[in-house]
Amino acid sequence: SSDLELINHETQSIFAPAAYGPLALALQRKGENEKVKKWVPENLSKMNDAGKGEATYAQALAEQASGEKDLALKHFREVAVQYPFVDEAELALSALQAAGLSLSPEEQAIRGDRFLKNKNYASAVQAFNAAGPSADTLAKGKALYFLKRYSEAAVVLSTNSQKEALYYLGLSYDKSGQDSLAKQTFLELHQRYPGTVEASEGLATVIKMELSAGRIAEAQSRAQILYQSYAGGNYRDRGLWA
Repeated sequence: SSDLELINHETQSIFAPAAYGPLALALQRKGENEKVKKWVPENLSKMNDAGKGEATYAQALAEQASGEKDLALKHFREVAVQYPFVDEAELALSALQAAGLSLSPEEQAIRGDRFLKNKNYASAVQAFNAAGPSADTLAKGKALYFLKRYSEAAVVLSTNSQKEALYYLGLSYDKSGQDSLAKQTFLELHQRYPGTVEASEGLATVIKMELSAGRIAEAQSRAQILYQSYAGGNYRDRGLWA
């Protein structure tokens, strides 16, 4: 088709990575199934994530129309798991369900990660809930945090001792008004992971909390620790805390 020839000649265009998917879907709707089955795998690496999801769905439809059931189901599953943020993902899930298939907890966890990466936090939490224990607690906690469900985020994050998890746990306590727990968590973060960005940000938050509470001496004492421990960061400028 002329559209196919055009995009093959304009691969350097900033619009090209997003254009492949809609083109693959259009070709499939026109019944050009053999062309879709050949063209999509050849060009998948040139597409952005949304384009990959759309094009893989078009490939699955083309395979389904050609009687290649197993291949079609494989690609429907790929769309549902790896590209859940595209509109076609729900259709792919429906195709799997029509065949009596479902996603494993591990696949739901992957869906949650993909939703989180695309800032679809509500869908991420839904997928993580479906994943059960297979869900990464840091990822689920962050999704809850960004949804401003701070108390729920704290419950999830409290089971994870990674530095980023401790950082978001401290923030969750802070946002939910649990100052004592926030302070305790940020100090633990500083002790466990000294010299890291998360620890420096956490300690800076503790200093701000002390200042807000009028505990000037404690704030100044912690500020000294911050200057000494993170001399390479912005906190070396004592004027920030004057």
